[in-house]
Amino acid sequence: MDKLFLGLTIAFLASSATDATLTTGCQNSHDVIANTVKLEAMHYEGVWFEQARSKEFLFDNGCFCTAANYTLNDDGSVHVENSCNKGSPTGAVTDAIGRATVPDEAHPGFLLVSFGLPFVKGPYAVVDVDYSQYAIVVSCPRFFGNGLVWILTREQNPSPTLVDELMNRTASMGFARADLIKTYQGEDCTNVQDTRYIESDAWDEYYV
Repeated sequence: MDKLFLGLTIAFLASSATDATLTTGCQNSHDVIANTVKLEAMHYEGVWFEQARSKEFLFDNGCFCTAANYTLNDDGSVHVENSCNKGSPTGAVTDAIGRATVPDEAHPGFLLVSFGLPFVKGPYAVVDVDYSQYAIVVSCPRFFGNGLVWILTREQNPSPTLVDELMNRTASMGFARADLIKTYQGEDCTNVQDTRYIESDAWDEYYV
């Protein structure tokens, strides 16, 4: 990554952290929705690499090299493919296929994601994004459970300084940095997400 560009990105994060509207984490799910970004799905498409996540997200236990691939469906929904190497960076690749929809067009950065069961949908809120660099995603349950955070980047191995600044950014939003765990993303990872697209049409029958 160009050092000047990285410096400008970090400077932006440092200055914007003091202006962050969201400061109370998941204490009020309505505040989270109100402070999501005006997401432009066509720019959000593609592969993102997980750099850190909440420790309480148990589905990722034992995962290495975690990545997400988002593609737009013809109906405006988003095809989701999450995958990782299980057990080690060269372990078997496991994935989860889902579909995300925007329930309120006034808040395009807030989506509901379903993985195979259309009546079970989880909240997915993009609270910060630079389409070419990073995204911060949170999931705040409405009734029970704890809030979850994911830090995603376009590069599989971005600057450690950038990841550190993003973790600080989530802390300024009200999410404890100590609750985050970093995701392994090494050169030995075999989960090459961008060569593993799955045609979304094949999954249409699973959703209503």
